Amino acid sequence: GKSTKTEETAPMPVSHHRSQELRILAALRKYGYEPLELPPFIPGVRGVKAEVRSSVPDMSPDVYKKAWQRLLEQGLIKYSGR
Repeated sequence: GKSTKTEETAPMPVSHHRSQELRILAALRKYGYEPLELPPFIPGVRGVKAEVRSSVPDMSPDVYKKAWQRLLEQGLIKYSGR
């Protein structure tokens, strides 16, 4: 059949921010973490954020931190017990 999609509803290309967020989510799963049930942060213990950081070495620490923050704010990642 004929596609009913118009030019306006065509999906937008994935933004730079979105691709960073998707890479972090993929890394979390690769390490066996459930993005919505991350282990709680324990001071003095290397956390999930630091552990997953090493799997995206080409992302600067600042970019990584901001992408992580966006994921938290969007509710796409959550620490359990919060």
